[in-house]
Amino acid sequence: MSEFNVHDIMKKQKMVKPKIEDVIPEYLDGDTRKIALDFIAHIRENKMQPTWGSSNWWAASYRGKAICHIRLPRNQKDNHFDQTRLPEGDRSKNFWVVSLVLDHINEYESLIMNEGLQNLIWDNLYYCNKCNPCAPGISKTILGREIKDLCRSRTPFWFWNPDERTVSCIKRLLELEKMARHDL
Repeated sequence: MSEFNVHDIMKKQKMVKPKIEDVIPEYLDGDTRKIALDFIAHIRENKMQPTWGSSNWWAASYRGKAICHIRLPRNQKDNHFDQTRLPEGDRSKNFWVVSLVLDHINEYESLIMNEGLQNLIWDNLYYCNKCNPCAPGISKTILGREIKDLCRSRTPFWFWNPDERTVSCIKRLLELEKMARHDL
């Protein structure tokens, strides 16, 4: 992949508002590409249509409100990604993130615990990286555990480069969130 920057991507994508399936092959390859494309197919099949929101960023909604975001890198120092979790080498490709908007997580907390998904969530939180205006981060109780220094400006549930097992868990979390929203 040639060098790119966020302004070029934004300019190009703003005009066409591309489907994420059309952009993924530019950034992901191998198993990572397959996993991402399968995930996108799954959310479409389950009435959570991803729509373009900004450069290399799509939001999937359910019942009129975002339920997850999918991000691809915009450049090698993309601050949307936790730099310590990026793979070595070319940090501008073969990497993606799914962030979940679990607004009703407290309603299905016991199911998460019974199904053993809590560690997956606790291991994939977005902590404050001292950006402005976030620093110093906030504390929040998530699944009965007090978590300190979470980013103020982002949903806390970020899954970096999820493998098939993790995507399977993400699908389950989305299913639980959809059921909670449907019961409102």
